[in-house]
Amino acid sequence: MEALGDDYGLPSMNRINDVLSTKTGLLRLCFDGNYQCPKRSEGMLGKKRGK
Repeated sequence: MEALGDDYGLPSMNRINDVLSTKTGLLRLCFDGNYQCPKRSEGMLGKKRGK
């Protein structure tokens, strides 16, 4: 970033941090959803088997 940022119109990391900080909530929801889906399906399988 420091070496080639000017070539891409990004003069500093502040711009990148501003964009990423506004999207952290969405990213967190995606990661939480991906984590919970397999866990929930395991729980459902256990209930169907009578555990």
